[in-house]
Amino acid sequence: MSDIKRPTKKCPECGAEIVGRADKKFCDVHCKAAFHHKHSKQNATSFYQQIGKYLKNNRKILLQFNREGTTTIRAAKLETLGFNPHFFTHQWFNQKGEKYCFVFEAGFRQIYRHSTKYYVLVQHQPYMLPTTMEEHYYRI
Repeated sequence: MSDIKRPTKKCPECGAEIVGRADKKFCDVHCKAAFHHKHSKQNATSFYQQIGKYLKNNRKILLQFNREGTTTIRAAKLETLGFNPHFFTHQWFNQKGEKYCFVFEAGFRQIYRHSTKYYVLVQHQPYMLPTTMEEHYYRI
């Protein structure tokens, strides 16, 4: 048999030469586990960074369109700029039970007029403490 030289592969975790099967990717199970553990932590970090980006963008858009303290705007206008109503920091229910979602100090509430979706934009006020619907009903 002729000696065919295969190109040497390096372990992506420690850099050691890999000996064994041609499709082997790591030098041993410890390097394989360490490599995948590191990458899974990076993915978790990127998940939280993505949420932070959504919150930052939502806050910027809400503040941009609400300079007066309260205003009503078509939802489509905000959503074309990247506003995502599923990302907010807390919520508050008024005395009527209407839910306002807040991104830090900038709040919004979804309403419909003639089957068109709008957002009522508000600024946080001292009396607007974060509440749950259950807490709202206990106060009534």
